[in-house]
Amino acid sequence: MSATRATPAPGTRRARSLGAGGQASPPRLALRKSEAAAALGLSDESFDKYVRPSLRAVRVGSTRLYPVAELQRWLAEHAEAPLEELARTLAGDSPSGGQ
Repeated sequence: MSATRATPAPGTRRARSLGAGGQASPPRLALRKSEAAAALGLSDESFDKYVRPSLRAVRVGSTRLYPVAELQRWLAEHAEAPLEELARTLAGDSPSGGQ
């Protein structure tokens, strides 16, 4: 029986592809530039301009790989605070209710 890929339902994770022998392929630890840009929902040009300068990369010959952990770190550092939290901060209130 051959392995087939089913299209995942919206909002669910895509199943890992099956490699030789029906084994699940290991998770990707690093991505090429176009893959990293796509993972962030950016064009290659926007990735180069806004993201790449602050990422560590791994060089393998002429290939540059971006660790998934670096992409996650960048995303967490550049995520904006929810508006309610920002409003409390600007008003001088603490999130714990002033305690």
